[in-house]
Amino acid sequence: KLQVRIELGRTISNDDIAGLGADSIVLATGAEPLAVEVPGAAGSDVEVLSPHEVVRDGRPEARVAGVWDHAGGVIGLGAAEALIEAGCRVHVVTPAFAVAEDIDVVLRVPLYHRLMEAGTGFLPNTEVTSLDGRDVVLQNVYSGEESRIEGVDLLIAWHGNRAVDGLRQAIEAAGMELHVVGDSLAPRLADIAIAEGALAARRI
Repeated sequence: KLQVRIELGRTISNDDIAGLGADSIVLATGAEPLAVEVPGAAGSDVEVLSPHEVVRDGRPEARVAGVWDHAGGVIGLGAAEALIEAGCRVHVVTPAFAVAEDIDVVLRVPLYHRLMEAGTGFLPNTEVTSLDGRDVVLQNVYSGEESRIEGVDLLIAWHGNRAVDGLRQAIEAAGMELHVVGDSLAPRLADIAIAEGALAARRI
């Protein structure tokens, strides 16, 4: 008979694995944002944060922000919308051909409406190269032409996630059956992670 135990508000460490008394474990510890080093950040007045930090903590004091959306998806643009709601003027910088290029057009059209109605600047085909004082220095990925966003308070750097799988070795060493799903295997979309979890449960 299969028994499932659910505990909330508890952090599991490597030392806890052996005492769980489990025959099988589904590891779904998710992912965390990649750290992004921006040249010139140490001597700049521009604060550099991840989208997760902005959504979690808020930055209502920022008046002008750049969102460097290098990874695509909804996370960077979700932070852009959170900043807009806080009264911030936002510029979205992406090396892709278009802002939100990988978001389905059914969602992209209303997203464009919301962003553009708020005066958001779109800078596709563009990378952030450095910070200079309160300026974000940009470069076109094709022409190499340099430009700047001046007077910036905050830069949201979104380069994707990395898997959080620190418990994996301890589980394998304990000889337990292990199923790694979702972002803890590799960052992926939510619907894929949910399907993997369901398939793991069926295998168990």
